[in-house]
Amino acid sequence: MAEQSVQETAVVLTLPTFDMANVNVWFAQTEAIFQAKHIHSQTARYAYIVEKLPPEIAADVLDLLEAVPAHNPFDVLKEAIIYRTGKSHERRLHDLFNTIQLGDSRPSQLLRRMKSLLGKNSMSESLFRKLWLDKLPPYTSQILATLPDDLDLSRIAEIADKINDVPSISSVDSPVPTDAAMMDVIEQLKQQLERLSTQVQHLTRPEDKNSYKVRRRSHSATRARRPTLCWYHLNFVPTFTQSITEGGKRRSQQHLKAASTVGTHITNRLFYIKDRNSNMSFLIDTGAQLSVVPPSPNFTKTNSSVTLRATNGTNIKTFGEQSLTLDIGLRRTYQWIFTVADVKFPILGADFLAHYQLIVDLSQRQLSDSTTKLSNRGIVSQLTSTELRIAVPRDNPIQDILDKFPSLIQPFTYTEPVKHSTVHRIRTTEQPVYSKPRRLAPDKYKIARAEFQHMLDLGIIRPSSSPYASPLHMLVLPGQYFSVTSTQEPSSSFITYFRKKMSSLAFTPTRYTSRDVYVPPSLLECEYVFVRQDSVRKPLTPHYAGPFRVLARTDKYYTLQTNHGRSTFSIDHLKPACIERDGSTNQPRALSSPAPTRTASGRTVHWPKKFRTFITY
Repeated sequence: MAEQSVQETAVVLTLPTFDMANVNVWFAQTEAIFQAKHIHSQTARYAYIVEKLPPEIAADVLDLLEAVPAHNPFDVLKEAIIYRTGKSHERRLHDLFNTIQLGDSRPSQLLRRMKSLLGKNSMSESLFRKLWLDKLPPYTSQILATLPDDLDLSRIAEIADKINDVPSISSVDSPVPTDAAMMDVIEQLKQQLERLSTQVQHLTRPEDKNSYKVRRRSHSATRARRPTLCWYHLNFVPTFTQSITEGGKRRSQQHLKAASTVGTHITNRLFYIKDRNSNMSFLIDTGAQLSVVPPSPNFTKTNSSVTLRATNGTNIKTFGEQSLTLDIGLRRTYQWIFTVADVKFPILGADFLAHYQLIVDLSQRQLSDSTTKLSNRGIVSQLTSTELRIAVPRDNPIQDILDKFPSLIQPFTYTEPVKHSTVHRIRTTEQPVYSKPRRLAPDKYKIARAEFQHMLDLGIIRPSSSPYASPLHMLVLPGQYFSVTSTQEPSSSFITYFRKKMSSLAFTPTRYTSRDVYVPPSLLECEYVFVRQDSVRKPLTPHYAGPFRVLARTDKYYTLQTNHGRSTFSIDHLKPACIERDGSTNQPRALSSPAPTRTASGRTVHWPKKFRTFITY
């Protein structure tokens, strides 16, 4: 048995990429590969599945990854992944009855998808057949309705595929109009002419004195009041409502209007606000838990551990954070750290609106600032609320703590008032990092200046009182040093390897020149030294002062007797002074004969009086 386990572990498999939309199909493919490769061990199958899991799915089953089940780990992991990442029982039934449509699929494909959504639930075959026929085109369902009821549903699906493959010029044959139908059409045309004449009279009547104010209203308000019904609903629905009765009484016109708008586009109350800095239109969505922006073309996409979830249950990937400064026309700027997510348009959520105390007026579609008392009217949107929220994995052991303290998973900001008086101050005594000032490239300088200004506005940094400056290193992150890998490595061995690797890295030198100081050998024994002057010198000023007597010496500094008393100097500022102390050697040597007064060329030399008897070196 041990030999078989070793052989199974040594097999190299290429499993298909994990498909979140069809988890059951993916597991069926992997089990077929395991069967073909003769891998029957639960532990080996568990290891292969863990290797192919995406990070967001692995986070949902983290409890099973940290504590491997003792019995049948593969089966336990499979059931957990299907239950936690798949659709719930209620959601599958909702999709079966409401969401699923034929689209570009074949009728047989629609039937198989509906059976997959039905799952283990039981439903009578006649009811399921009726539900399937209702989702097919009218001409197809009419033909299939004539087939016997005892015919197998799969056989009916094959016939539906053949009907669907037959090209047709017109799906509905126009019947020949009868005399009664023509009379109805004429009656409808008469009613339309009466309504048109009434509208013309209303438009041509004299205007009152307040009509000027009506004409001065904004065009946006006029467009907002336009009905969203098509021409047929506007002209035929009133006639339809008059002819329908229920129990001898007229139906409520409200219900009929609601029924008539099925399939039409309904205008929502959300709106856009345009940012003047980035020229982007942000959707004002009070139902969104946090504010998000789509990734820019230059943004490097790296999957983050945070996953968002929309109102329809779809998981949305995130790629990190991005700080932006918005100017939405309210006489002040708004700095915020947005979550970069896989969305099509930026959204201002409840976190941004609550932090800056912005008031959303959905009836007027405008955004008001409680600080500046200004408001800005937005652009009408046709979208519904996304209701973005942070997706917390199901069966989370700390779910009760997160429900009790929801601020733990909210984006963190630095502009809240400080609630304590603790101040951290680090004083350094070593030599600061030195670098000559060099101007950054224009593109890097623009990015660095904007980032530092944004951090300064958010309160992350503050101006320093130190006169020293350190070099700024700008790197292209992420992906330059670390990359996402699917290799599963124990955390303890990775930490050991990481510490060993970091300890072997060399430090960046504080300066590019040599730090070694040359000390002349004679400096260790001389009694007098010269001292280098590092201050700004005037023209023709000597570089060294002295000589000065040495009073005491150590390995790094000397104590000298200067004109101002005892002073201490570092050895890198000193130079030995060689002074002759013998009096006889300091005097010029006397000549045995008088100095010559004529040169070899015949020129007469007149020696000064002090050089007539002596000559100096």
